[in-house]
Amino acid sequence: MDNETRTHPRVRGSAKAALSSGAERFACRAFNLSLVGCYVETHHSVPSPRVSLMLRVPGQHHEIACPAEVTRRDRKNDGTVGLALRFLSVDWTVLLGLARLVAPQLR
Repeated sequence: MDNETRTHPRVRGSAKAALSSGAERFACRAFNLSLVGCYVETHHSVPSPRVSLMLRVPGQHHEIACPAEVTRRDRKNDGTVGLALRFLSVDWTVLLGLARLVAPQLR
C-alpha cells in the first residue's frame, strides 16, 4: 500500500545546484524537486538548519535562491550527506523559476 501523502508533484530527475549557508557555498545535486521542497546530496557537511538552494533555471541568466529548512539529514555509505529541504518564504520569482524546472518533467 502506498502511504504517500504529498500534495505537490515531484520531478524524479536530478539537477546540479548549490547550497549556500552563511558565507559558504557547496556544490550539490537536487532530487525529487517540487514547488515546496526537494532532496539534495552533497559531499560537504552543512551544519546550519537554514540554507539557500541555488538553482539555474533554463532560459534565465541568473540563479534563483530558494530559502530552505533542513528537515532531515542522511549520512550515506559513500560519504555524501543527504538533506531533505522544505522551502521557506517562496516569492513569485522563486515560484515561477521552480515551476519552469518542474513543469517540463510532468508532461
